[in-house]
Order: sequence, then structure tokens, then C-alpha cells
Amino acid sequence: MEDVQIEPSLKHKTAWKIIGLLALVLIILLVWQSTENNQSNNLAIEPENNQNQSLNENQSVNENFNVENVPTSELPAGIPMDIPLEENVVIVQNDVITSKENPGQTQYTRKFVSNRSLDANYLIYKDFLNANNWEVVSSVEQETLMSLIAVNPDKTRQLFITVSENTISGEVTVDLTVVAQE
Repeated sequence: MEDVQIEPSLKHKTAWKIIGLLALVLIILLVWQSTENNQSNNLAIEPENNQNQSLNENQSVNENFNVENVPTSELPAGIPMDIPLEENVVIVQNDVITSKENPGQTQYTRKFVSNRSLDANYLIYKDFLNANNWEVVSSVEQETLMSLIAVNPDKTRQLFITVSENTISGEVTVDLTVVAQE
């Protein structure tokens, strides 16, 4: 199969889209954390309200979305069960985010610190996508950031795989995010 060269401007646009997506996820997490902190502060100040709240401790609520923290021993339901995962890694994020504004749209994320190199992770996930008939619609290969965006065969799920390396610590992080329209 012949390698297709992408114009540099298209590579940069794709990289900016991925960076924008990661920024959006970070904003969602920051808002979620802020909301969770405010709820716990309100509970401490007004204990009588605590009796009326039935919020699951693994779930956070915001006006526009719900975030459910999944136990790290489990894989969020929308992530393919056969996706390659490392054992004995630090899991940074493991959750399911549902949108109130877009019912049926769900984001499943598992993010972990890898013991493998940036290149090794990228090849593992690229091989997984090819072996399982996911259509790779975008890829980025930079010195400290590699990513793949793929669509499953029935076009109902997008899989965002981002592998990044911290330039100071050398720590490699893998972010697996599935966005599903159900």
C-alpha cells in the first residue's frame, strides 16, 4: 500500500483539531471538578440538604452533561473490549460523559500512564484499528504527540487515540476516547 503524503497545512489543521478536542475534554473535566467541589462545600455548610440529595458518589452533574466515574478495575462500556490495554498502569481518567443537550451522544474515556514508548503505543493502536476494520480518518505523527481518529465499520462510533510524551519527565500518556451516537 502506498503512503499518501498530506500537505503540511492539512497536518497542522488536524493537529489543531485534536488539540481543540483535548482542550474541550480538559474544560469539561475542570468544570466537573469545580461543580463537585461546590457540591461538597454546600453539603458541609447545609447538612439538612444532604438528606434530600440522592446523587451517587461516582456521578457528577452539570447543567449540560453528566459525568460518571467508572471504577478503574472496569473499562467504560463504550470502549471496545478487545482494545489493547496495559496491565499495572496508573489510570488517570476512567469515565462516561453524557450530554443533556445532545441526547444519545456519549463519550467514554480511559486515560492511563503507559510503560511503553510513544512509538510502540502508536503502532499497537494503529495495528488494532486495521485488524478490526476501523477506518482511520486522521492521524498525526509528531515528536511528542501521536494520534489516530477512526470510525467503526457501522459508523456509529468514533475512536480518538492520543499518545503523548511529557517533554520534561518523559512520561507517556495514552488517551482512549470513544464518542458514540446511540
